[in-house]
Amino acid sequence: EYACVASNDVGMATSSAQLLVEVTGAEEAMEEEVRAPHILEPIQGTETREGEGAGFTCRIEGTEVDVTWYRNDSPIKPSKFFQLMSEGEYYVLNISEAFPEDAGTYKVVAVNPAGEDQCQADLQVEKVDPEAVAAKPVQVAPAFIKDLRSQSTPEGSAARFECRIQGRPEPTVSWYKNGTDLKESTDFKMSRLGDVYSLVIVECLPEDSGVILCKAVNTAGQVQCQAQLTVEVDETTIDQEVTQVMHQQAMAAAPLQKTSETVDAATVA
Repeated sequence: EYACVASNDVGMATSSAQLLVEVTGAEEAMEEEVRAPHILEPIQGTETREGEGAGFTCRIEGTEVDVTWYRNDSPIKPSKFFQLMSEGEYYVLNISEAFPEDAGTYKVVAVNPAGEDQCQADLQVEKVDPEAVAAKPVQVAPAFIKDLRSQSTPEGSAARFECRIQGRPEPTVSWYKNGTDLKESTDFKMSRLGDVYSLVIVECLPEDSGVILCKAVNTAGQVQCQAQLTVEVDETTIDQEVTQVMHQQAMAAAPLQKTSETVDAATVA
């Protein structure tokens, strides 16, 4: 409320009014777009042996999320032993070589102006005899800790398949579509972030419908997982294409019919 006061030796007069500030549609839209951080897939406790690698993967949704990693409540800074990576909703802490002093509780905190979310898990590092390690390195067959998911997508849109695979040594991962080995190209993009492996089909066509399979292999074994891709075809587009083809055929046949009539008339004459 605003007021205006006027006074002199004879007296005083006052007038007041209220000012209301309305939030514009654009500002409301901006406020609605800011989504608080929400951890969809928290980090999981893990074990490793001295001198070997370890890592944590977390999936977080939210608008412009700021993520910080901690070990025993101390912030982790990037170094040659600790790599911090992110892609899309996935955030990864990779420990290239773990030592007993790296054991402890690891925490990831996600923050933005709309809120905060966090999760934590423990890392255990087994101290080993170097001679024993050299004689018999530990091997673990690949395993899916997150499977592929079947999906449907409109024709012309992109499709993304993701899975999480762990194994020791690190497995070699291959992708297949309807039994055919896929290679990196402008149509098929393959990536890896920590233990998250992704396949992106840039522009789905009807012939891309079928079974998408991911296969992981290392010296300890192999494993595979598959999902169904359904490409939804726009019936309106098909009708338009059929109509266009029929029209083109009719246009092509019309001159031939006229020529035939001319020949018949000449014969009669």
